[in-house]
Amino acid sequence: MLSIQPDLDIKGQDLDSYVNWLSTLFITSLGAVAALNARIRLQRVDEKTVCLVDVQPSIKPVFAKTAKGDGIFYVRLNNTTRQLPTPEAIDYVAAHWGGAPSIAMTDDRLLSEEPT
Repeated sequence: MLSIQPDLDIKGQDLDSYVNWLSTLFITSLGAVAALNARIRLQRVDEKTVCLVDVQPSIKPVFAKTAKGDGIFYVRLNNTTRQLPTPEAIDYVAAHWGGAPSIAMTDDRLLSEEPT
């Protein structure tokens, strides 16, 4: 088991600022609404501080902003996380949520538009 202490030491952070940094990363990468599905917990285990993130399923697709680009769609496959190409992402979204999202790029942010 790894502790977050080396991260805290490198960044010069305390536990509160670490949680703030991680929360901000979630908001920046996934958007504020999706970030609300994540709960960050710090616990002591064997005299080490570990960070646990519990994530509730989203009721709609979430597209990430990463170093690989904006609008990246990931899925879990067994014990891996995989990026889906756009055609496969559309199929996955339709099968999982019952419809394809309408996506618009505006000001470097993804906006999911509801059908009118």
